[in-house]
Amino acid sequence: MDPVEKQIREMQVKIERDKARKINTRDSFQPAVRANYDCHECQDQEFIYNHVSNTAIPCKCREIKVIRRLFKSSGLTKSQQEVSFEYLNEDLSNREMYQMAREYLNDFYNIAVGEGENKGLGFMGTVGTGKTTLLLAVANALLNQQVPVLFINTPNLFAELLEAQWRGDGGGLLNTKIHRVSTVKLAIFDDVGKETATERVQLQYYRIINQRYAEQLPTCFTSNFDFGEIAERIGDATASRLYALTKERQMNINAEDYRLM
Repeated sequence: MDPVEKQIREMQVKIERDKARKINTRDSFQPAVRANYDCHECQDQEFIYNHVSNTAIPCKCREIKVIRRLFKSSGLTKSQQEVSFEYLNEDLSNREMYQMAREYLNDFYNIAVGEGENKGLGFMGTVGTGKTTLLLAVANALLNQQVPVLFINTPNLFAELLEAQWRGDGGGLLNTKIHRVSTVKLAIFDDVGKETATERVQLQYYRIINQRYAEQLPTCFTSNFDFGEIAERIGDATASRLYALTKERQMNINAEDYRLM
C-alpha cells in the first residue's frame, strides 16, 4: 500500500471511529426507559431476592396486592366493598344484631381455629333490618385482614350453577364453582331460601353446606325466613347443617320485634 492509500485508509478508520463515538455519546444521554411496573422495587414479583444469600423477603407491596386479589375474587360489587362499621349507625332497632356482628368480627380468629363446626353467624327476619349490610361490613373488615371471603347472593349462585351444569364439559365448570364455594375460608350466603327450590338446587345446596360442615369452615348467612321455612326451601338435611354451623350466633329480627334464637 503506497503512502497516499495508507493515509486515505487511516482517515476512513478515524471517520468511522468518530461516528461510532458520537452515536454512543448521544445514546448515553438518552433518559432510561423504565419498565411499566406497579412496584419498581420488586418489579411486581412481590418478593425481593438476595442473590448472595439466595433468600427472598416479601416486598412492602405484597400485602396490598394480596388484599386487592382477595377483594377481586370476593364476589362483592364496588359499592358493597365500601360498607364499613365505621359508617354504620348502631340504633335501637338493630343494636343486638350490630353487637353480635362486631363481636364475631373481633373474635373471628379464635372462632376459626376452634373445635367443632359452630363457627358461623346467621341473621334471619324481615327485609330492611340491616342483615346484609352488617355481614358486608364483616366481610370487608376480614378481607382487609387478608382473610379469604366469598360473599354469595344465593339466587345468583344457583343460576350460575344451573348454567354450568348444562355447559357440556362433563361437569368441570360446575364442580369448580361448587369447590370454590365449599372450601373458601369464610363463606357468606345472602338471601338463603330466596332461590327457586327445585330438587336440583337442593342437591347442590347440600353438597356445598355439607362439605363446609364436614370441614368445620366458618359459614354465615342471611335470610328473610326462619329455620322452619328455610328447611322447606333448601331441604331438612341442609338446613340442619346450616343450623349447626351457626347455632350459637343466630338472631331472628324484624322491624318491630326482634329476638335472639
